[in-house]
Amino acid sequence: ELLAETVAASGRRVHLAGDVGPTGEFLAPYGALAEREAVAIFREQVAALLAGGADAIFIETMMDLGEAVAAVRAARE
Repeated sequence: ELLAETVAASGRRVHLAGDVGPTGEFLAPYGALAEREAVAIFREQVAALLAGGADAIFIETMMDLGEAVAAVRAARE
């Protein structure tokens, strides 16, 4: 939030991007993390980034495609 306020005070037009990275866990059946849990985790992160002024969400460095899909689903919600 402080960064967004600082940018707003500068009077310049900029875009802020938030970054969502991996949880470090594999989704079931390869790991213990259920997809719905992953979506909830990412939803919380995305909400915090948006509340802080992010205009875009980057999803990166995910080794598990299911986890990346869960992050995208959370960002779309």
